Amino acid sequence: METKKKPEQKPEPTYGTVFSEEIQRKIVAMLIYDQQSWPEPAESLKPEYFENPVLSDSVRVIKNYVKRFGHPPTAEELLQELDFFLNASKVPLPAGEYRAQLQSVLKDYQDTDFAYIRGLVGNFRKRQESRLAIIQTLNILEEGRDLDAIDGLWERVKSIDVTGGPEKKLDYVMASDVPEESLEWLWQNTFPKAGLSVLCGMPESGKSWFLTMVAARISSGLPFPKKDHLPVEKGRVLILQSEDSWAQTVRRRLEWEGADLSNVALVKGVKDRNEEIRPVDLSTDLATVKHTMNELGGGGLIIVDPLDMYVGLYGRMDTNKAHDVRMALRPLEEFIEKEKVTVIGLMHLNKKEDASAIFRLSGSGAWAQVPRVIWTIIRDREDPELFHFLALKNNTIPWEDKMEAQFCFRIPKGVDRIEVAPDVEPISVQEALQPETPEDARERKSKRELAETILEGLEKDYGDQQEGIPANVIQEGAKEIGRMTWKRVRDARGWTTRQMPWGWMWYPPHK
Repeated sequence: METKKKPEQKPEPTYGTVFSEEIQRKIVAMLIYDQQSWPEPAESLKPEYFENPVLSDSVRVIKNYVKRFGHPPTAEELLQELDFFLNASKVPLPAGEYRAQLQSVLKDYQDTDFAYIRGLVGNFRKRQESRLAIIQTLNILEEGRDLDAIDGLWERVKSIDVTGGPEKKLDYVMASDVPEESLEWLWQNTFPKAGLSVLCGMPESGKSWFLTMVAARISSGLPFPKKDHLPVEKGRVLILQSEDSWAQTVRRRLEWEGADLSNVALVKGVKDRNEEIRPVDLSTDLATVKHTMNELGGGGLIIVDPLDMYVGLYGRMDTNKAHDVRMALRPLEEFIEKEKVTVIGLMHLNKKEDASAIFRLSGSGAWAQVPRVIWTIIRDREDPELFHFLALKNNTIPWEDKMEAQFCFRIPKGVDRIEVAPDVEPISVQEALQPETPEDARERKSKRELAETILEGLEKDYGDQQEGIPANVIQEGAKEIGRMTWKRVRDARGWTTRQMPWGWMWYPPHK
């Protein structure tokens, strides 16, 4: 028996047939050149709406770029991203043809007026939203739910602009509408809340240990150095740390500094569904960071050691280019402002001894321009156990408060914690970072010898007296000797000091 052939069915039309080839090319160009139209087209346009694989892949690359960086790519950036996409994917066309087609699109429509295309996309989006609203309306009626929800569905449809939209305009807010906020501090005049701070220094300068001390104080609610009279808000701490052993270094230091270990989370990385772990990128993984913080009950402090190892990892960032650094840090800045968390990042100083202190951070100058506060730790040249905690950038407070917040501390051998050195006056940043020459060493030695000669003579004349000697009288005859040299020689010889209403008095050791 002869079987009757079924009539040949026409294939289902693809999404791409909604737009002609020319319109598809113009839409891709619009997504690049007419950036005022974002994110409206992105909500309705999907890669499968484009028949040409070059155009569909371009839309896919553009949308992924926006997810990573928060803004559409430039034409050149799109070409670079597409090259990266081609190397990582199986594509039906040769790479040269991809690039040639896309360059043709970008060249042909660079100066195009996209008002008509925006209107066309608006009509398409309105049609799609109308279909969705009809289906949802029927569901609401069938289920007998709140009929007021139907009005909201159609208000959304009516709000879609199909005229092509207005000309470009600025997104602004009147200053009178900005709510006033007072600056709050995690550590008074040192690390602000809801801000990005940086701690920098040369290798072996105690930076990581210092940040461990900060983490310990927050986790346990212990007061900060020089601020014993101020309460500390106890909270959770997330530590992203890649240079020290957790078991042998980080945990031990936390315990030594009095941390509540149950409030400190040491982050390994981001784990996917296959239990594979990759490094955290604070440019793209902030939603995961927020979720983890919420799981832990909220977090007040995130320590990133070092900062440049945890931003821009998957966006091919050049740490020496200001644009790349700013784009990589922008999502982190927005996250900090929105979630009201404190982030302290550690960075290293470069060896450009002839550069200004603020430009000694490794990489682009943007690393110094974006953070609100920057501190540096410098190891003392003569006393290896002494460290100077100095301000590089802190424009949020008066100069006097900034100077008062500086201090010195010690990490003595055999002592498993940081000890504040209240009797030592911090040196200036310029002096701390100034390169030392053989002439400097000889001059410092001669000044130290001169100070020793002066004090030795005073000990012979006044060693049997109980009265002190005014410090300004002692220093008057040798103004070239600095405060630190005087202090080191004075302490080494056993002199003591006392501050009186009229000034400082020095007391020689009794015979």
